[in-house]
Amino acid sequence: MRDLISWLNEVVENPNHFTIVDSGEQNSSGRTIYIITPEPGETIQEGTPIDDDNLNSMDQAGWEALQTAKFVANLERQTRDHVDAIEGEVVRVDLTNTQKYPFNNSEKTVTLTKRRNKTNYTVLVEVISSTGGGVGDIRITDRVDNAFKISYSGAATAVTVDCYVQGGY
Repeated sequence: MRDLISWLNEVVENPNHFTIVDSGEQNSSGRTIYIITPEPGETIQEGTPIDDDNLNSMDQAGWEALQTAKFVANLERQTRDHVDAIEGEVVRVDLTNTQKYPFNNSEKTVTLTKRRNKTNYTVLVEVISSTGGGVGDIRITDRVDNAFKISYSGAATAVTVDCYVQGGY
């Protein structure tokens, strides 16, 4: 961390006072050239020098602020990705089976509202209701970045589940 420059204005006894003297010369268009000399009087407060030390310090501080802003933006993006992965999404799915046990045609493709960057997301399933028999095992297969397939292995004719999808970012 650097020390801040506490910039001070120069304060003088007579600000904006000047002496104007005829130089005795003329420019190419024949006009008289005058010499203007500041006459500020006594200096009450010295101003901060505008020099390479102070200006380079400002440049360095600006560069450091830019690097910090880039770091914070990257950290914010990573945090947002982690929060998205934790929050996930919930999808309600109604599955039906028209075949007699042990056969089952309940497989259904579930489309996700948020596209994942990876297919290693987690799908937790909660059975909400079932009719016509037992549910058996719930199977999640064929994951892609925006969908997966779900089915059950039991004799039930209809099963409603909530799928909690997390991760994949």
